[in-house]
Amino acid sequence: MQADDRAISLEFPFLSGDDVASRLVRAIDWVATPLGPIAQWPAPLRTVLGTMLRSRNPMLLYWGPQLTHFFNTAFIPSLDTRQFPGAMGQPGEQAWSDIWPVIGPKLRHIMQGGAATWDEDQLIPGLRDGRTVDVYWNYSFTPVLLEDGQVGGVLVVATETTARMVASRRQAALHQVNDALARLSPDKPDLFSAALQSLQAASRDVPCAAYLRWPHAADAPQVVDCVGIGEYQWPAGEPVLPTALAGQQALFDTLMQGRHVVLPGRLRLTTPEHPEPVTDLVLLPMRHAGEAGLQCMGFGLNPRVPLDQAYLQFLQQIADDVGAAIDRGESARARARAFEERDNLLRQAPVAIAILSGPEQTFTLVNPLYCRVTDRSPDQLIGKTYREAFPELADTPLPGILQQVYRTGERYASPESLIPLTIDGALSDRYFEFNLEPMRDLQQQVTGLMAVAIDVTHRVLARASLDRSHAERQQLLERAHDAARAKDEFLAMLGHELRNPLAPIVSALHVMERKGAGAERERAVIERQVKHMTRLVDDLLDVSRIARGRIRLEPTLARAAVLLQRAAEMVQPLVEQRGHRLDVSLPSSPVLWWGDSARLVQVITNLLTNAVRYTPPGGHIRLSGRREGQALVIEVADNGTGIAPELLPDVFDVFYQGQKQGIDRSQGGLGLGLALVKNLVVLHGGEVEAHSAGRDQGSRFVVRLPLREQPALAEGAWPQGEQAAAQSRRVLLVDDNRDAVDLLAESLALQGNELRVAYTPEQALSVAERFQPQVAVLDVGLPDMDGHELGRRLRARLGEGCVLIALSGYGQDSDRERAQVSGFAHYLVKPVEPAQLHALIAGIPVNGTAQRG
Repeated sequence: MQADDRAISLEFPFLSGDDVASRLVRAIDWVATPLGPIAQWPAPLRTVLGTMLRSRNPMLLYWGPQLTHFFNTAFIPSLDTRQFPGAMGQPGEQAWSDIWPVIGPKLRHIMQGGAATWDEDQLIPGLRDGRTVDVYWNYSFTPVLLEDGQVGGVLVVATETTARMVASRRQAALHQVNDALARLSPDKPDLFSAALQSLQAASRDVPCAAYLRWPHAADAPQVVDCVGIGEYQWPAGEPVLPTALAGQQALFDTLMQGRHVVLPGRLRLTTPEHPEPVTDLVLLPMRHAGEAGLQCMGFGLNPRVPLDQAYLQFLQQIADDVGAAIDRGESARARARAFEERDNLLRQAPVAIAILSGPEQTFTLVNPLYCRVTDRSPDQLIGKTYREAFPELADTPLPGILQQVYRTGERYASPESLIPLTIDGALSDRYFEFNLEPMRDLQQQVTGLMAVAIDVTHRVLARASLDRSHAERQQLLERAHDAARAKDEFLAMLGHELRNPLAPIVSALHVMERKGAGAERERAVIERQVKHMTRLVDDLLDVSRIARGRIRLEPTLARAAVLLQRAAEMVQPLVEQRGHRLDVSLPSSPVLWWGDSARLVQVITNLLTNAVRYTPPGGHIRLSGRREGQALVIEVADNGTGIAPELLPDVFDVFYQGQKQGIDRSQGGLGLGLALVKNLVVLHGGEVEAHSAGRDQGSRFVVRLPLREQPALAEGAWPQGEQAAAQSRRVLLVDDNRDAVDLLAESLALQGNELRVAYTPEQALSVAERFQPQVAVLDVGLPDMDGHELGRRLRARLGEGCVLIALSGYGQDSDRERAQVSGFAHYLVKPVEPAQLHALIAGIPVNGTAQRG
């Protein structure tokens, strides 16, 4: 037995290296081999072996009659798993059994005294990973002499050139393939088969190939063509392949993602060039093929070439090149078909079309309609230049226009143009609309023109006839205006009819409240419903007025604090019903605001009502007003459901009710409140903003109104209305609705006023003579004599000592203007709140003339 590894290294320095090969040599029991103990090895063997083990160039050494096999560490990557590590120290014929018929004779020749040899790029198949593969080498055989001059062994210095040789072979093949593909005619009927013939140069790496189209994974792919290279044909069993691939979703998806698929054992092809049968098939997608769905190529694989990344790239390049050639051919054929289809389409077009080619504008295509409108046959046009076909137009601007379009490449569109054409042998005036479109080749050079013409002669003549019918058209327009006015009157009547039934209900509720009658719960329910209906009607009509720009503001001077308190009082019942807490913060110093007080109260009330509705029971609502510079700032905040940030820009839209946030519509409203708020604020020159941190984070609405210059107040004018409120007024009420007027009279009487009621205009005139009212509230829609006429007669009899107030179900601007002309100082729209009417009456000076509004 040999001594241990360390002892051998110390005893024999030429084996002391720490590389793999040196350790293998030290590990062998050389006593049992023909070479015997290391100590008995001849000096040349020790010297050459030590030098080889330390070399970084791949080397082999064969020694003695048995040609005992040595290799250094640099050669290990070229050994098969069956050769490493066991081949160290074996006889050469045993170590290289697969290629010994090739290298054995050469080694024996050197051992017998033959001269050293050198070979370049020699194909010597070798074992790699258990299979025989093509390996190319540069190698030299050099004799190693003993002291007596005899040959003791052979030193082999080898460099593997497989990668370079295969790459060079494939590069040359790709060049030949591309040259062959470039020479293919696009109109060749069987383009793929012709393209595959170009693969002759790649026969060693591509024994056979197929072209498959696979539109859907569930279907079997269609083998468009398949071919062997050279004399070798695709195997007869190939049609089995599409059936095996049908329904292979994973394979289909992999190919659609641009990756390859290997199908081992699919082929049985034997060729003289490949001793082993071609069994494995790889599918590669054709990236440049233009048809829809999946198109791929299948390649049989050289059994002696591993399918590495370089092999895949080579095959993919072939697939792409073939696909591109097919695509080019199909594109060329498609262009030819497109031109033919274009020409067929132009021939059948419902407009007159002609194609003119070249700088002389020679006719190459005309459709039947072009021939008909120009009164020319195809034989009179095709092959003729424009000037030759239409000599009557030679002195017109048309030939110059054609030249300009051809020269500049800019299209030309003509409106109705008068073109004199020879029709039936006589010159006739015709009117045409025509376009001239430049036609270009692939290099974008203008090659011709497309002329599209529409004969509009009949239209021009018809328009002239229509011009003579202008009076009829005007009459139709007047009828349309009449219809629009009828629509407006209908909307006004709708508002009137909705309001009238509500008036007695409102007055009855007010009387019940003053008398303290029972049934408070029912009364509260009725009052809420009445106010709700009234608000809906008012909102609808206000939105209609704003949309048509017909809303009218009635500005007065008011304290901001009073308006805020009034709005808070109006929503207080709803606040209490929901169990909320409402905090009101008034301006720290008096702020006088000039504007429509009723509209501002409506703005604040709508904001508060919105906050009450969208705050869960027991919530907290805050109303505040303050002055900031020259602006009145009003804020309404709550801790309710809030608004998603992305929805904030929409909250002021008409009919927006928060449904986009999932808020229940059962909370009421038509989605008009915030739209009215914004429009009314804008009408006053202000702005309103909505703020919210998100859902369930509450909301905050901020109104900013400019503090404008107010007109000077007369002596004692403020707060004269408040002082006069305690004074009694003589009030005459006139309405043919007895229920409504009786209840309204009773309500005003409870406020300390002295009331008289009349149900007809004649009765009103008689009562007025005796009663001498200070205020007369007249229903505008009285029978026989309307309120306007009654107002004029009362004004004539009572003079300026009686203030006239109109009460009507109509609320359009025209109605208000008519009432003002008739002498009315105020105009109220039904149903009127008794409290509102009382406040208005209380503000009228007892011995003064009311200011009309």
